[in-house]
Amino acid sequence: MLQEATIKRLEKGLLGVANGLIKIVSHIAGKAPDGNTVILWEIFSRQSNRQGATYFVGYKPATGEWRCTCPDFQKRGQPCKHILMCQVYHQQRVEV
Repeated sequence: MLQEATIKRLEKGLLGVANGLIKIVSHIAGKAPDGNTVILWEIFSRQSNRQGATYFVGYKPATGEWRCTCPDFQKRGQPCKHILMCQVYHQQRVEV
């Protein structure tokens, strides 16, 4: 079950994408220094900052680890709206 804070971030992220305020600019897959596959997304967001900011989301499938460079993730260490949007995007691509 998702925590209420996570649900709010997911809702905020979905609204941001629907309104064009959050965009996945690019994504790539490669190898991390430890040899594991890593997937990186470049996210541009104008939702919390009018000028916009670029964040990077990383995912290691082998460990299930997700990280983001945004202040929310750095402070809380919990999924932010950028991670949640990349999870939705990744899940759609995997299932297709």
